[in-house]
Amino acid sequence: MHLEADENEVPNGLALSPDGSKLYVSNTRPDPYLNVYEVKSDGSLGKGERFTDIPYGSNGPVDGVPDGVKVDEAGNVFCTGAGGGWVFSSDGTKIGVIEAPELPANLGFIGDDRKTLVFTSRTSVYSIRVQTPGMPVVY
Repeated sequence: MHLEADENEVPNGLALSPDGSKLYVSNTRPDPYLNVYEVKSDGSLGKGERFTDIPYGSNGPVDGVPDGVKVDEAGNVFCTGAGGGWVFSSDGTKIGVIEAPELPANLGFIGDDRKTLVFTSRTSVYSIRVQTPGMPVVY
């Protein structure tokens, strides 16, 4: 095993960009954010940089932390956090938050067209239809 990055305090979720050139990593505590790393041609990582902040809610981490991360085919980045699923363009600009009825922990794209976004929460699983398909999971 080889150490690739050690600047995250509590790294959690991760996802690749559509072309595989970037790796997004969520950090849950004590500073909630997403980092992005260049993925080099040999599979190693370049230096990480702050992609975006995902602040805690008014009650701190109990309102949600950056956790699960997924990317759609357009390169938009989805990350669970305070209030629901945070959505960012590939340049880190916040598009919005998909509000969830319960605190979400993870998310993923399902269905034949990968346009159903599902969230796992404290006691339930929720879904919402989206316009752009998520990246396929390759086994």
